[in-house]
Amino acid sequence: MNKIISPSFLLLLLLSISPSFIFSQEGLVREKGKATIKYSGIFRAGAEERRIAMDKALVNCIDRYMAQLPKARYEIFLKNALSKVEANPAPYVGNVTIIKEHTDKTTKTFDIIVEAELNVAKLNALLEAMLPQGTLSEDEALMAFVAMGRYLKQRTTNEDQVRSFELIEEAKETTQKEANRLGLKGEELEVFLKEGMNKAYEKINGGNTTSTASVDIRDVQSVGSLDAAINKVFTEAKFEVFDGGDLELDLDQFKSDFAENGEASAATRRAAYKLLAEEEINFLFLASLDVHLPEIDKQTGQLAVSCFVTSKILQLRPSKSGKSVLGLTKASMSGIPFMGLGSNEDQARQNAINIASQNTAEILRDQLRAKGLTP
Repeated sequence: MNKIISPSFLLLLLLSISPSFIFSQEGLVREKGKATIKYSGIFRAGAEERRIAMDKALVNCIDRYMAQLPKARYEIFLKNALSKVEANPAPYVGNVTIIKEHTDKTTKTFDIIVEAELNVAKLNALLEAMLPQGTLSEDEALMAFVAMGRYLKQRTTNEDQVRSFELIEEAKETTQKEANRLGLKGEELEVFLKEGMNKAYEKINGGNTTSTASVDIRDVQSVGSLDAAINKVFTEAKFEVFDGGDLELDLDQFKSDFAENGEASAATRRAAYKLLAEEEINFLFLASLDVHLPEIDKQTGQLAVSCFVTSKILQLRPSKSGKSVLGLTKASMSGIPFMGLGSNEDQARQNAINIASQNTAEILRDQLRAKGLTP
């Protein structure tokens, strides 16, 4: 008979039951975790020591899940929320399966491996509550944005975009798991992930360390979904958001730059900084999406479109001499892939753009929040 451990029972758990199977519950995700403790008894760990081991294993489950989130959210968790989870992980956990437990009488250690169902909604609420207080005044929280999409005219020679997407996703997962295994955190984790993904990009793209190879451009245009997502996410974060075109930025020059290089040139950015400073706008959000041609998704049989996003948010500051305006990068993401499925090309493309747009805005918002750069 399968046995399920309820969260409320964890505090009194004696851990004397056998490993068992559990069933998923709506709104929860599964994650495995482990812990090792020293016990003081003669033959085995006591009830309190086993409870401590269980709590440590649950914290490990939560930490492993959080480590898969965008870097900014994981840093918020480590700096502001981890201690609360360590004090009492039970509220964030559903059912728990004990996969393995082992007592080593020679070293007097007790090992436990579990699989827990984590309440994502409660963990997200915890992160929101633990965010650093914003440091911006209402007058400082003014943001302009320029967002463009590059639509491919034809595939890069001998390149399967869907398989490239899959390989990059697999590399991300493998690199993150290895980082978890090594117990890396903070700056060490950041460096390890960056080096691992650079190696992956280089292998996948035949020597390039960026996520996409050179491409032929069919068209460059504004992306309504991205515009809407930036407006929605940052307005909710209490920024006042302006379309770059409404502020008379040279969108034609931005389009030309995006078409040729996938990003705005230094000259185009400097001209934008100067104009925005005159309007007392303090932040500039730049984003470009490379939208690829559809492929057949092997698992579903539907059309799949890959979308790669490069974006940054710059905080504008006068130079020391006062003769120019500088753009300081405060949030960024480069070459992050997203995929959309659909029954036809238009639907798959729009789904990819929608997913990429919402995630891009939220990832960069969280990076600003982690630095207190919100109202």
